[in-house]
Amino acid sequence: MFDWLLSRPLQLKFFFSTLMLAGISLLALMLSALQVINPFLSRHIGQDMQDRTYILASTLMVGPAAHDQADLRRLLRDVTKMQGYCYLTVQDTAGKLLASAGNTAAASPGGGSGLPDNNCHAGSVPLVHDGQPFGTLRYGVDLSFAETLKASLYSELFFLALLWLAIGAAMYFLLVRSLVKPLREITLASESMAHGNLNAVMPTGLPQDELGKLAASFGKMAAALRERIETQQRYAHDVYTEQARLNALISILPVGVMFVDPARRVQYINLECRRLWGLPESEDYIGQPDSALLAHARHLIAQPDEFALQVEGVLKEYGATAPFDTRLLNNSIVRSRSCVVPDAAAERYIGRMWMFEDVSEEHMKLQEAQLRADRDVLTGLYNRRRFQNDAERMFAQAHRNNRRLSLLYFDLDDFKGVNDAYGHAAGDSILKGIAQILSLQSRRNEELYRVGGDEFAILVADAERFQIEALARRVIATVEKLQFGFGGQEVHVRCSMGIATCSPKDIQDSAADLMQQADIAMYQAKHFGKNRWHFFDPEQPLDLGKDSR
Repeated sequence: MFDWLLSRPLQLKFFFSTLMLAGISLLALMLSALQVINPFLSRHIGQDMQDRTYILASTLMVGPAAHDQADLRRLLRDVTKMQGYCYLTVQDTAGKLLASAGNTAAASPGGGSGLPDNNCHAGSVPLVHDGQPFGTLRYGVDLSFAETLKASLYSELFFLALLWLAIGAAMYFLLVRSLVKPLREITLASESMAHGNLNAVMPTGLPQDELGKLAASFGKMAAALRERIETQQRYAHDVYTEQARLNALISILPVGVMFVDPARRVQYINLECRRLWGLPESEDYIGQPDSALLAHARHLIAQPDEFALQVEGVLKEYGATAPFDTRLLNNSIVRSRSCVVPDAAAERYIGRMWMFEDVSEEHMKLQEAQLRADRDVLTGLYNRRRFQNDAERMFAQAHRNNRRLSLLYFDLDDFKGVNDAYGHAAGDSILKGIAQILSLQSRRNEELYRVGGDEFAILVADAERFQIEALARRVIATVEKLQFGFGGQEVHVRCSMGIATCSPKDIQDSAADLMQQADIAMYQAKHFGKNRWHFFDPEQPLDLGKDSR
């Protein structure tokens, strides 16, 4: 019952509280009235009847000689009818009944059919005449009128209680209702606000008491909340717009983008990232650990263990990491970059951004560029730039390992005359033919270069002198055997070759010294008749044959 009342509306609680308070008050009032009225009536009636009985006894105390029994009975009967006695009896000193009136059965023990004993108050008065007792007056007072009086008083109390309840109900509807109604309106407005209606109106026109201040405070709170929510909605709309714009931008980027939170769970992944790593578009990877994606990509990578080590190294860094390239099994190249993303206050990081780019075409163009940078466009042989780089590298390696390095440097004899006679196109054809045949004859430790014009070079690592001589004879003989036809005429070309060798006991300081010695040896070969090879001889004049080209 009590729990049920606690869950009822406030107005009902006030009503039941008022009713209980009134009931308890009336009950206490009636109990108090009973405790006061009953003793009062008993004392008052007893005292009154005792006084009247003493008056009657005084009348009878003139002595029995003054009254015979008939007169005595008549007197008692008249008094009984007039004064409200149940009975009256007069006995002498011996206890003999002299006269009686009324319901004498109520005075006798076990008296029969008269009034109940509790409705007849018994008493006795001694009769004395001249100081001598001559009998006893016994009486019984009828108390039924007292019960009637009590019932009347109780009825009046009951009607007073009803009147009090009516007044209380009126006060409830006038006072309590005036308190509950604004509270109900405030409650309804608050509930409406809680369900999203920020325009709910608080009750107005209230006095500036606690309820008025409460309603005003709620109104101010609602206005502040409405303004704050509207501001947050504007911010949320702006953020949503920016996020949509960013998602649209990232989705069309030619790079794969993946964002993971500090727990390494995927929060965003675009279509290009899925394409690069072969991730199905139907699979939802949001919330999954990035290790699941790495495990899937592992089957596509040519060297997965190396890729795993690179990823571990990146995860240990907190700034922007250096990019690293990964070759896939389909020969495409994926370049990976990563950086930690801090929050707006730069106090903690909120995740890591990964960017993946397909650089296969870039690698291909770079290789082509390197090839064009290292290759001669006309013949396809390594060019002078590559020759100089290889010469310096192989020279340093030979000195470091105490090995031999030989350079064979040759050009075509009288090649200018061929160009003048048949044109530069014919000269180009001759150069391409020589490059092609010599490339086919080159062995594993022999590198052939076109260093410019009609000049060629061959670098040979770790070869003995007799092997170099055999190579020189093979080259000169191959060139001499070549035949070219231009304008119906057969053209032959020859070459002169200079050879320089560095060994652990030689004193060359650099690869440039070796190249200079080979160039001098070539002119020495021309001086001695052309179409021949010649080892560098430091004993011969260094400018010998410079005019023998």
